[in-house]
Amino acid sequence: ITVNNASFEDNVLGGASWANAIPNGWFSQGNVAGTPGAPTFDPNFNNTFLELSSAIGANGGDGPNNLGIRTGGFIYQDLGVLFQPNTTYTVDIMVNRRGAANNVGYFGIADSTASLLGTPGATNSSQIGTSNQFFAVSSLDPAAGNVATFTTGANVPAGNVILAVGATTGNVVFDLISVDATAIPEPSSMAMILLAGLGIFRRRR
Repeated sequence: ITVNNASFEDNVLGGASWANAIPNGWFSQGNVAGTPGAPTFDPNFNNTFLELSSAIGANGGDGPNNLGIRTGGFIYQDLGVLFQPNTTYTVDIMVNRRGAANNVGYFGIADSTASLLGTPGATNSSQIGTSNQFFAVSSLDPAAGNVATFTTGANVPAGNVILAVGATTGNVVFDLISVDATAIPEPSSMAMILLAGLGIFRRRR
């Protein structure tokens, strides 16, 4: 599923190394939209910032910018697609243990009520041994982080798929985020596949 500004590169910092900002294509927790060009911020919930990874000596990210979220902050994005039945949604993201700081973040799929669904993704930089290096959460030990997953059944949440990223304790530093949707075969379809496979196996014998 396409994520707008997935690696937070759309905004120009204007020669500064960082700026209080909502990334373009995302909304703040105060429902203020980030816009292209110069950074936009939410004066009531000023909990996100963009910065140059090089300014903090970080390696391994995607592009020059990264996202920072302060304690209690979050951003979200409507992905513009409806939930599909019998589908598993998986969210992965890159996280950084900035300057050996111990921070906890989260991310995942939400519904129109802004409630996270399924198993939220988690990050805990205190369990990442290397500082100032971005890692995909999917590559980390479970104590350091896990991907987010949500699987629908025959009935699905109302509205579009919402993507959310936040910090329990900041400053959490994130980069490239991705969302995959994988259809789950219905039991009848699985049975047909198994029967077809048995038929092929018997003919070969």
